[in-house]
Amino acid sequence: MLRTINFMGVRNVAFAITMLLTALALFSWFHKGLNFGLDFTGGTLIELTYERPADLGKVRQELVSAGYHEAVVQSFGATTDLLVRMPGEDPQLGTQVAEALRKAGADNPAVVKRVEFVGPQVGEELRDQGGLG
Repeated sequence: MLRTINFMGVRNVAFAITMLLTALALFSWFHKGLNFGLDFTGGTLIELTYERPADLGKVRQELVSAGYHEAVVQSFGATTDLLVRMPGEDPQLGTQVAEALRKAGADNPAVVKRVEFVGPQVGEELRDQGGLG
């Protein structure tokens, strides 16, 4: 037995919900702006490894205490591997961050595996090409 659904009868409600969600999205976009990541804005990526699994919350607190308020900490791969993304182009940033984490967590020291810098020019090109696509 087939059931008949009256789609045309609910079109006004669907239209109102669509307009409300569109208005909400536009308001949010204009109010907060776009939140571009490190790939688009430029900055430093630091890959750290620990002997034992690292506590992300504790690492974030240690970085804030050391003055790195804009650092984004992510776990990837094994529980002992972390990525720290932060704005800035200081060649010594990886060493400074590792030293700050070493002082704060002497029982589970961090070892820097790699430090990379992504320039804003590359990000600008990605953003422009992404907008075209």
